[in-house]
Amino acid sequence: MLDKAIGSPKNIIRGKAIGNICFENRLLVCEVLNTEGVA
Repeated sequence: MLDKAIGSPKNIIRGKAIGNICFENRLLVCEVLNTEGVA
């Protein structure tokens, strides 16, 4: 999921933060946010 962000630490950190929030909330909208945040 985070392979697209390799080489861009800011995106990796953002992706992990969004991923943690999504794991807690289990919301489908988080998948959309995570995709946009990492891409």
